Amino acid sequence: MQPWQVSLGLSIVILVPGGVFVSYELGYLTGYWGLVMDLYGYHVVVSLASVYLLTVFGVYQLARSLSLGDVGSRISVLDRTIREGRAGDEALSEALRREEAEDYES
Repeated sequence: MQPWQVSLGLSIVILVPGGVFVSYELGYLTGYWGLVMDLYGYHVVVSLASVYLLTVFGVYQLARSLSLGDVGSRISVLDRTIREGRAGDEALSEALRREEAEDYES
């Protein structure tokens, strides 16, 4: 898993509940959204996009500082090692080979 994947997913998880909360808080503007979007639509869209991009960037930097990109590459190396039978657990390697061959009978 790469840090940008982590940041994209976590940003969505953070911002969707925040958006729902803000929409409830701004419920008193229900009848005026058309007017607000006509007068300030560009500013609203740019502000929301900026909040989203800054959140994605912040979570990305956090993921990189925690070395989450290294975790993904380490897991893929470990997976490759196990599937090739070099991990020392022959039973697991054989089970993974049978799974790849879709041999669920034996």
